Amino acid sequence: MLKIQTTRFGELEVEEERILSFPLGIPGFSAAKHFFLIEHKENVWWLQAADDADLAFIVTEPFSLFPEYSFKLSDDLEAVLQIDDPQSLVVFAIVSADSSGACANLRAPIVINSAKLLGAQFLSDDERLSFRTPLPIQKK
Repeated sequence: MLKIQTTRFGELEVEEERILSFPLGIPGFSAAKHFFLIEHKENVWWLQAADDADLAFIVTEPFSLFPEYSFKLSDDLEAVLQIDDPQSLVVFAIVSADSSGACANLRAPIVINSAKLLGAQFLSDDERLSFRTPLPIQKK
């Protein structure tokens, strides 16, 4: 177990097998190379940096919210993530919120190879995808 200090959650004990390596970092946060997921609620997680106590992103699995969502990974990213089996890929969209509501970044998803514990943020060249796609309103 690793003890990791975080700003939002205090000190956490995290199994080494849960640490994801982001060899390229995340654009704008390239110094942070190691992250782990903290489940928040249904289909919502925190992607917490293990090497930066202040850095955490809210993420969601986009396919359940946007059934038509798709993108094509670049060959370069496939190499970085060492993809042998596409079934091992897990995709998240970073969520941001402001006074107008919550949005998902579908243009630059977080892609994780769960078999190799490797992750990266992928910038799609598909201009139909938005950096700020409003989240659908959940009816209760």
